[in-house]
Amino acid sequence: MAARGRGSATCGALAAGALVLLSLLAGAAAKTTYIVGDDAGWSKNLKASWLAGKTFYAGDVLVFKYDKAWHDVSVVGGKGYQRCQLPKHSDHSWVLRTGNDAVTLRRGNNYFICGQPGHCQNNMKLHVNALIKDCTQRQTSDPSIPILPRSKFHRTIKLTSTMVGEWSVGLFDCFGDFGACCLTFWCPCVTFGRIAEIVDKGSTSCCINGTIYVCLASIGCNCLYSCTKRSAMRSQYNLQASPCMDCCVHFCCESCALCQEYKELENRGFNMAKGWEGSNKMVGCVQGMKAPGKQGMCF
Repeated sequence: MAARGRGSATCGALAAGALVLLSLLAGAAAKTTYIVGDDAGWSKNLKASWLAGKTFYAGDVLVFKYDKAWHDVSVVGGKGYQRCQLPKHSDHSWVLRTGNDAVTLRRGNNYFICGQPGHCQNNMKLHVNALIKDCTQRQTSDPSIPILPRSKFHRTIKLTSTMVGEWSVGLFDCFGDFGACCLTFWCPCVTFGRIAEIVDKGSTSCCINGTIYVCLASIGCNCLYSCTKRSAMRSQYNLQASPCMDCCVHFCCESCALCQEYKELENRGFNMAKGWEGSNKMVGCVQGMKAPGKQGMCF
């Protein structure tokens, strides 16, 4: 009987090990590796057609192949991409120079440029929007920067993960999205409610937060509430306090601050009109993995 028990335990352990191995293999198979620029590699005048027909997901790997004597790969934010500028807090952890760099995409927008003078202006830059396949991918260890696996750059990024990142849109870029601008001007409670629902990860609804906002606005204290969500959002995405403290930003420029936060979350892959749960379902989350609390979409 004892031998039979030991045999059953051994079989159970082997079966469990096989399941773990299969799950690891499945996870590895789910990732796709892309060589940026294909045969031409990471070079000036990178053809926009390289992105055509490709759908990228969080966890996919981009491989940058280039001549390290002339080029590099710099990780930047949305503004840095548009203006071909490196972050003001530029650090070697943001710049890759091996000539054969593998970068794992984070969910949302990923921006890369060549930091050498004039190269970005010659279209040596890349913007990839990575979707998520299921709810388990919604969070990464550091959502402000891509993950660099199994290399000295991975260790450098980990050691400097407390560095603040750039916002993908500026505080006064309100008119860059006319729809969001009008919504915030006429119905700031809706803009704030949608932001708060995403920041709270669905634990509170858009309608509840919007109602609280309206009540506080009636006594002139709405900015005291809205600035707390900006602080929570910055903490989640490791964003810099710019141009000043959160409470000052909302007190002086409430509408601009709401527009900036709204667009930042959109740029990170959220569908603001659909809310937390709606964004999850849109990218294929299983029905059983719902966000906590009751969900509601505003207006």
